[in-house]
Amino acid sequence: MTTKVAPAAVPGPLGDPGAAAARRPRSVLRQARDLAGVLPSTVYVLIGLVLPMGAILLGAFKTPVTGAFTWHNLHIASHGIYLHGFATSMELSLIASVVPGILGFLVAYAIYTAKRGAVLRRVAITASGVFANFGGVPLAFLFIATLGNTGLATQWLTDVGFNPYNNGFDLYGLGGVALVYMYFQIPLMVLVILPAFEGLRPAWREAALRILAGFETADAGSATVNGKDISLVPAAKRDMGMVFQSYSLFPNMSALENVGSGLRMRRIAGAERRRRAGELLDMVGLTEHARRYPTSCPAVSSSASRSPARWRSSLRSCCLTSRSRHSMPRSGCSCGSRSGPCSSGSARRPFRDA
Repeated sequence: MTTKVAPAAVPGPLGDPGAAAARRPRSVLRQARDLAGVLPSTVYVLIGLVLPMGAILLGAFKTPVTGAFTWHNLHIASHGIYLHGFATSMELSLIASVVPGILGFLVAYAIYTAKRGAVLRRVAITASGVFANFGGVPLAFLFIATLGNTGLATQWLTDVGFNPYNNGFDLYGLGGVALVYMYFQIPLMVLVILPAFEGLRPAWREAALRILAGFETADAGSATVNGKDISLVPAAKRDMGMVFQSYSLFPNMSALENVGSGLRMRRIAGAERRRRAGELLDMVGLTEHARRYPTSCPAVSSSASRSPARWRSSLRSCCLTSRSRHSMPRSGCSCGSRSGPCSSGSARRPFRDA
């Protein structure tokens, strides 16, 4: 019978100084210094939140006269005027959340689908930001001065023969308070939904292109290229070009060579490669700069490119298109409504992203 004995710690230089330091207890002063950073926020939470909440909870189960513990307060709170107040609050919350949600959704969609939506979008976002942050006492005074019993709008409507208070409207009732809430909640809904609309279409396009390239698998439908279903074809055999949005130019190659670099990787013959690259340069008006290098500045008098930055941007667009143009425009994706068609604009999109 053998007994295993734990090895003793090795004294002197052969011991582990890190382990000894880790076992050394920390001083009280160092612990207090580490906790000093959270002390102000802790005191604020205790005084401003925990203590008032505790006082309310304790007071809710005490009688107002003797201060003894009782459950009768729960019965009072769930009957009579208190129950009516809870029901009214729930009804107000429902109205002030559903109606602004629907109206804000429709307004945001109208702005998103407008033909000239750039200026309208800026105006709508600016106005919505102002309206959404206008609340409290100023908002209450605004509605009282406008739609109160003696408000300005009320007097105007009365002068033309229509008194809103004689036709069921009451600013201090449920409908009036809901109107005040919707004043700032509809713009708030626009601020929340409009960026979501703007992010949907790029996300759909990216998902469709990734499915077409074989990086993602569609839940339903098929991906076709030139009428051929490639849904089961591996990504490496789909003959798709990898396009980066932040595309760099080769500084040691001319404009014509940069554009033809993608075709060269695909082993396209030299004459055919130069012809295709020349077509792309002619498309963006850079034919006269075919022999220039990216670091050289084109002539300022050129109508095709008035600045070096714009010249290089157009050249990047040609390089992007040369890698995907021969296969992508004839591609199609019917992978369901979430992705939509992915052939439209697949070759033109790099000109915008470059």
